[in-house]
Amino acid sequence: MACPGRPATRTLPHLPAFRHATFHGNEWKRAHAQKRGGKDPILSLNDETAEQRYQREPLEKSTPESLFERGWDLSLLNDVLLRLEAEYPSDGKREWMEAMRPALIADRNAINYADIAGKLVT
Repeated sequence: MACPGRPATRTLPHLPAFRHATFHGNEWKRAHAQKRGGKDPILSLNDETAEQRYQREPLEKSTPESLFERGWDLSLLNDVLLRLEAEYPSDGKREWMEAMRPALIADRNAINYADIAGKLVT
């Protein structure tokens, strides 16, 4: 209910100006509000350039095809070794198989052929 002699609130001529001032006051508060970590300097997680990150990546020359073929070869070699280990003891060649196994699976530079020959001669 309006008081006699006073205009109603909706008829005040300065109401739009009051709303405008309130909007700008809220905008100023929002712009100057303390942000989380606002006093701390910004720490960039991307200090390095993309080229520097690329240079640090491990060098991989293998293609998916070569990795597949390597896995296939290792699987085939494993199957062959299992069959040989099953056949040779039954033929009385257990010592031969045990002596030759390192030569079949080891790196060429890691094989000591003199030791293998010594085991086979005796």
